[in-house]
Amino acid sequence: MQVDYDASLKNQTWELVPHYPSHNIVACRWLYRIKKRPDGPRAWYNALKAYLLSMGFFKSESDSSLFIKHAYAITVYLLVYVDDIIVTGSDHVVVQQVISSLATHFSLKDLGPLDYFLRVEILRHSDCLFLSQSHYFSDILQDATMQNCNPAKTPMSSSAIYHVCDGYPPTDATKYRQVVGKLQYLSFTRPDISYSINKLSQFMHTPSALYWQAVKRVLQYLQGTIHHGLCLRKSDALNLVMFSDADWAGDINDRTSTSGYVQFLGHNPISRSFNKQTTIARFSTEAEYRAVASGLAKTT
Repeated sequence: MQVDYDASLKNQTWELVPHYPSHNIVACRWLYRIKKRPDGPRAWYNALKAYLLSMGFFKSESDSSLFIKHAYAITVYLLVYVDDIIVTGSDHVVVQQVISSLATHFSLKDLGPLDYFLRVEILRHSDCLFLSQSHYFSDILQDATMQNCNPAKTPMSSSAIYHVCDGYPPTDATKYRQVVGKLQYLSFTRPDISYSINKLSQFMHTPSALYWQAVKRVLQYLQGTIHHGLCLRKSDALNLVMFSDADWAGDINDRTSTSGYVQFLGHNPISRSFNKQTTIARFSTEAEYRAVASGLAKTT
């Protein structure tokens, strides 16, 4: 309790006032009132940002939560999510110096080497970093009451056809959206389900029993591959490579095509996307060209 009290006093959460004779003191209770800085999270970010800039960091143009510092041949990366911070770099001593410097200005706790962050598990091997979300997926199975489901070999049937008006009875829309939304986050470490989730996300407004069966098929596939994930290996050649593909008029509802691409930096995948094309392609070559153009635009 003393630690919480000191932290609240240091951050000006409250201020001590003299005892007024006409007022009674309420004992053994914590009394909170927004007296200063109601925009606390924003003020915290601005304070941290100002200090990092003074240390020589600069903010990434692509991610406002990522700060980078270059010092000769040494690079340090600092990633912020609310009050959780990841610090890494090419030199262990410099990384520790950054952590020590932050500790002199902010109250923080060093949790050691990173092994869990935002529901992503990080396992360190001699030749790679393995990223997975097996515990997060177990929670999804429990929410969908499918803990004991049988595994499937693929996330989606190759002959599946989904129509807006399929004639099937409606399903619980709230549950459908919750599970599909969680699977979207899971696809960060499981890009093999990205296409399936992209398709199922197109029916969030009117999900039917047929679409819910398709969601269960994805869950069954993940049940059989629950310990799969991304393996990031060290690579000497950091070539940026992009692969793309597209179907042609694959959506039977509006005859639009679907583009997909995946980007690799060296041997490691760093980005992927599946999207419906905005206009109807008259030829399969046109659909493929648009997929390549979309992927290259993100690559460059």
